[in-house]
Amino acid sequence: VKEPAYALLRPPYQYFDGTFELLYTNTAGGSSGKVGPFIGDVTQTFLGIRDNDAMGFSRRGVFTNNVQVGPLRVSLQARCESKTEEKLVITFEETSISLFGVPVKKKEFEIGAKGSKGSWSILYMDASLRVLKTNAGNYMVLKRGAPEGGESWMERQNRLGSEPL
Repeated sequence: VKEPAYALLRPPYQYFDGTFELLYTNTAGGSSGKVGPFIGDVTQTFLGIRDNDAMGFSRRGVFTNNVQVGPLRVSLQARCESKTEEKLVITFEETSISLFGVPVKKKEFEIGAKGSKGSWSILYMDASLRVLKTNAGNYMVLKRGAPEGGESWMERQNRLGSEPL
């Protein structure tokens, strides 16, 4: 591990900020990009370690996993918290489906229900690459991609040359 999970709590925040593209996974589930007989592009976007939502609340650790197959997008929103320096606990919050950018269906996970939590072990992480192992024993390799939805808070700070708080 180049940088521990505690990166969520202190600099360098950029390791958990921005969009990452899936390069490899051995999972057979939705995280692999499979939607029925189709395989889509998979991205993981952290909404901003230091950004606030519209109500002013921190979005620390909130991320989405997105599978895009043509005009169809399936999204999973979750929150992660560092448990140890190398382990993150993942709490799944909701899934949504949109077609041509129009929301079609949304379902929230029941808190504490079976399948509403998971974990990642961070095997390797730097500013542009991360290798994770899930609690189910699956591996994911992700590389930093183009920002989804525009410039993140950290990217804006880096461009302006100021340090995070």
